[in-house]
Amino acid sequence: MTRLSPRQRGYDSKWDRARRAFLAAHPFCAACEQRGKLHPATVVDHIEPHRGDHKLFWRRSNWQPLCQP
Repeated sequence: MTRLSPRQRGYDSKWDRARRAFLAAHPFCAACEQRGKLHPATVVDHIEPHRGDHKLFWRRSNWQPLCQP
């Protein structure tokens, strides 16, 4: 089975805008904060993989800010 491209999975210009807004509101990596460190977040991660479920994809309570290792 071939994996769809990021754009086909929903990571389009609407996602780009939502991602930027989320990172502006949540500028630090959640994983680093739990360890007492402050690193800038650069990625919005889906806590529970959405697997194509658009409701889960857009549920902000399922998003977390992370830094890129």
